[in-house]
Amino acid sequence: MGSNHSLEDVSVGELRRLLIDKQRALHQARLEHYRRTGRVIIVEQQTSPSGLGDLRSDVLLEDSILQSPRRMNRRAKVWLDRFLLLVELGAVVGARVFTGFAVGVGWALQAARRIMANRG
Repeated sequence: MGSNHSLEDVSVGELRRLLIDKQRALHQARLEHYRRTGRVIIVEQQTSPSGLGDLRSDVLLEDSILQSPRRMNRRAKVWLDRFLLLVELGAVVGARVFTGFAVGVGWALQAARRIMANRG
């Protein structure tokens, strides 16, 4: 697009292409900045296989890595379960005490209002 075209003469496709070109240029500038500052590692591009016959998989992981993660022993699991049960019970009791306290304060305020209303 030359500088002599007005904005109304530009088609939607040309605008889209210009935006894509600008985004790519900004992306490349960002990547170049990252390369200069050492935050990007340049990786060689691999060629794609020519057909399905060229595809193959390699075993990358050893058997030790494929095994399940180390399990907790039975005694530690029992203590953890008991501790978590205690935390849950504490939360329930705390919530009950808090709501009971809030209800008690509400009743006390209502009683005080009644007393004040009867005096006045």
